[in-house]
Amino acid sequence: MNSPAPIISPTSTAIKLETPNPTETIPPTATVDHSLERCLSIVAGNNMDFDSHGYLVFSKVVDIGGGKITHKAYKLDMTTNGILEISQKGENILEMSVSPDGKWMAYESYVSSTGTDYLVVADSSEKQRKKILWKKEWNYIADWLDNENILFGTTSTSDQTNGKISSTFIVYNPFTDKSKILEPNFPDIYENHSIAANWSGWRETVYNQKLNHVVYLQGGPGGDGPFHYVLRDIQRKLNLVSFTVIVSTDTIPRWLPNGTEFAVALSIKNDIYQTWPAYELYRVSEDGQVTQMTHITDYYPWVYVEDYSWSPDGKYIAFWFSWWSGESPDFDLQGNRYLAVVDTENNDVTNFCIQGRFGDNGRVPTPVWSPDGKQLAIESVSPEGKSRVVVIDLAQQIAAQIGEDMTPIGWMK
Repeated sequence: MNSPAPIISPTSTAIKLETPNPTETIPPTATVDHSLERCLSIVAGNNMDFDSHGYLVFSKVVDIGGGKITHKAYKLDMTTNGILEISQKGENILEMSVSPDGKWMAYESYVSSTGTDYLVVADSSEKQRKKILWKKEWNYIADWLDNENILFGTTSTSDQTNGKISSTFIVYNPFTDKSKILEPNFPDIYENHSIAANWSGWRETVYNQKLNHVVYLQGGPGGDGPFHYVLRDIQRKLNLVSFTVIVSTDTIPRWLPNGTEFAVALSIKNDIYQTWPAYELYRVSEDGQVTQMTHITDYYPWVYVEDYSWSPDGKYIAFWFSWWSGESPDFDLQGNRYLAVVDTENNDVTNFCIQGRFGDNGRVPTPVWSPDGKQLAIESVSPEGKSRVVVIDLAQQIAAQIGEDMTPIGWMK
C-alpha cells in the first residue's frame, strides 16, 4: 500500500498534505508486509560476540528507603566489562549529558548535606575535571550544543513576571567561562504552555550547532492557529519551510552532528483519527530542501514515529516507532515502541523488533550511538516488564544485554 507523499508547493514554504481518501478504513482490512523485520534475540553480555570500545555512561535512580531516592551515575568499560560508579557519597548526579565527540560528560552535582550545586565537566577517566559552582541563572542542562559549549535552560526576565516558560537558553563554554543568551524572538512562537510540547530539555526550539538555524514550534490551539514546525534562518531572519503538525507535537527535530540538516517525523495524512497514523522520517537541509527517507507505511497499515538519533558520521538514524500488529485496530500514542534503523545512504529500514521502555517523562530514552557509529545502546523492556540495557552491533546484527535498571546517557571515547 503506497501512502500519499507530502507535496511541496512552489509558491509556499509550507508542506501541503493530500486529503486522505474518504473510503479508507481503520486497518483490519489491510495486510502487513514483514520484510522490514530482522528480529533479534537478545543474548547475555558474556556471550556478546563482537568487539566494543569506550565507556558507556548510565544514570540510575536508587530507592534508599524512607520514601527517599538518590540519583547515581555509572560508566561501563566496554572492553573489559568493568563498571565504576561516577557519583560520590552523598552526591546526586542530575541531567548528565555527553558531548557529540564523546570526549566530555557534563552533569549537575547536587550535594544533599550542604544543599550545594555544581556543574561538573570531565573526560572518561575523570583525570581532566572541572567543578564550577552552579550559577543562579542556570535552570537545567538541556544538552551539549557542540563539543565545547553546553546549553542551559533559563528563564527570561519577562517570564519571571508573567509566569511563562520560555525557550530561552544560555550557551556556556566551561573551558573559557564565556556565555551568551539565546532569546527565542521568532514569529508566532508557541508560548501558551498550558499545553506544552514534550520536547524534553529543548522546549520549543532546537538550534543547530552553528547557531545560524533553528527549528521551532509555531502556533497552537486557542485561536493561535494549527501547530507548525518551522525552519528559520536566524542570520537572515527568514522562515524557510514549515510543516503542519498532525495531532502530536512530540516528535523532536534532531540536527545532524555537523548542523547542516535535521531529521523530523511527519504524518503524511492530515487526520489520523479519520484514517490511521502514517508517519515517516524526513531529512531537511538547512536551506529548506525536504527529502523523505522512510516508506514504512508501505509495509505496515499504520505507523507512529517519535524519538530518534543520528549516528556520529550521519550514516544511520536509530528511531523508536509503533505499528499496527493486527492485535488491535485502536491507535494510541502511548503504544509500545520498537527499535528500527534507517541507512541514510540508501534509505533501507531495518526493524529489530526490540521493545523500548518508557521513562518517567512518558518517552522512550533516545538511542545512544558508539563513537564509531557501529553499535548503539538502548533501554529496553524484558518479557517480565523490567528495565534492561541492550547493545546492538549493526554489522553482525547481534543484540546483547549488558545491564539492567539503568538508562544509557552517552558513549564516551
